[in-house]
Amino acid sequence: MPKTPQHSDWVMDDPDDRCSEEGDDGTLATEGCPDACGLCPEDESATTAPTPCTDSTEWGYKGKSSKDCDWVAKKPSKYCSKDDGDDWLALSACPVTCGTCGCTDSDTWLYKGKSGKSCDYVAKKPSKYCDSEDDDGTTAGEACPMTCGNCGCQDSLTWLYKGKSGKDC
Repeated sequence: MPKTPQHSDWVMDDPDDRCSEEGDDGTLATEGCPDACGLCPEDESATTAPTPCTDSTEWGYKGKSSKDCDWVAKKPSKYCSKDDGDDWLALSACPVTCGTCGCTDSDTWLYKGKSGKSCDYVAKKPSKYCDSEDDDGTTAGEACPMTCGNCGCQDSLTWLYKGKSGKDC
């Protein structure tokens, strides 16, 4: 699974002042960071149809069994972007907890049709590549929703205030 950058929770630390800020892509924090801004339903399962997906019992943050999907559930907006140390994201391993049931990246999308430029390539730098398009004009954000943080009501993994590292959701 793709690895995501560390997040600082800049918007979440002061939502009253920061949710009206504009990101480097022109979107407001309320659009890019709906969870940090308190706009997601408390119980997202109440707003989505039931799915047969389940959280993994094998995943643990940095391989620690005590930091499993139950741990992620304590602060999903912060912990869903964490990986297990082997690039397996909680977004993928804990889909019930992270609200990503049924959300998967395309296995056929390629940046400009180039071999090796798949969603895994986008994951190396989502803030740079999620707006990239394939030969048909489909953006990585559309084709790689898991990688780009576009699954359900969750904070974007790519939104940045004025493009500054550390000033994310």
